[in-house]
Amino acid sequence: VTYAMACLLWCHLQVLSEVFLPLLSKQVGVMDPASTGALGAAAGSAGTGSGRPRELLGNMQKYLAHIKQALQQLTGDMKLPMPAVTISSVAAACRDPDVIHTFEETVAEWSSTLSDVLQKETEKRVQGKGPLAEMDFWHARSALLSGLWEQLSVQAAADIIEVAEAGSDDRNLMAAFKGQMAELGKLVHEVSGYGTSGWRPVK
Repeated sequence: VTYAMACLLWCHLQVLSEVFLPLLSKQVGVMDPASTGALGAAAGSAGTGSGRPRELLGNMQKYLAHIKQALQQLTGDMKLPMPAVTISSVAAACRDPDVIHTFEETVAEWSSTLSDVLQKETEKRVQGKGPLAEMDFWHARSALLSGLWEQLSVQAAADIIEVAEAGSDDRNLMAAFKGQMAELGKLVHEVSGYGTSGWRPVK
């Protein structure tokens, strides 16, 4: 069942990311429905009809982030996306609107992932009874949260966050992301003592 679900999600992800997302991105950049054919015209009319094509594109990107996260959870992997952009310096990147936009989208995707993970980890309870069930719970939580924390602590991630914070107009996004990072840090600190303190009851 898990394999079949993963296959379905993967196919869905491919169609959205390789067909519809490029069309929507082009509509936002060009705003010319005729330049992208029938599907492009449909996407363009959907966006321009509401007067907010960027919002439509943003919602599509968030939806794709949720699909990617579901796939990662099904396959036991939680890798945060990193943009294929190399910068010479943070100062130079902060003056480049294209880089700022790319990094802002990356932080938005990270934020979506963190939001879902933090909510699920807060609600998660031990499956089973006894010390072994407790140990499995804490080991799994430690691996997931520490893995995310390590990915967000590397220099490349720090540069992305710094550029997005300096150049983004979306103050709500950055505020939410900072709050999520603070919460993630608290949970990582909580599970970091597991290896030396032994198992402990889950509150």
